[in-house]
Amino acid sequence: MRHGVFRLDDQQEAAGLAAHIRVDKGLDPALGLYAAYAYGEADRRRDIESVRMYMEQDLAAELFDVVMLARKMTPRPLYARAIVPFCPMLTQGWNLLRAHRIALSKVLDDAQDELEPALWTTFKPARIQMILEAIRRGEII
Repeated sequence: MRHGVFRLDDQQEAAGLAAHIRVDKGLDPALGLYAAYAYGEADRRRDIESVRMYMEQDLAAELFDVVMLARKMTPRPLYARAIVPFCPMLTQGWNLLRAHRIALSKVLDDAQDELEPALWTTFKPARIQMILEAIRRGEII
């Protein structure tokens, strides 16, 4: 995390850490988020899906990054739970959007080039104003 990215170099280490921290994801959803990314590093899709399902039950919503990593980002029926927020929570998730064929609104797509160097998605002030306006117009929900 020192360089603004949650990354583990060893797949076995990633899977072990994910199994350990996912236990407390009900107390702190960030742990589930980190577990999903760690399982992604270990290429353990079934485990990502398991984290997604448990988090959906715990939160009555789904975290954008976890849904993206589980490769479940499809148009949802109206009765389905919400996916929150409207973009990746961790900055490194932005690099996965195109690989997972996920299209965001133009104001968000353009925001990728204006992210602050940080672990968590942090927009520059001018971009925040543009995003807030798009939310007010109903372009982003």
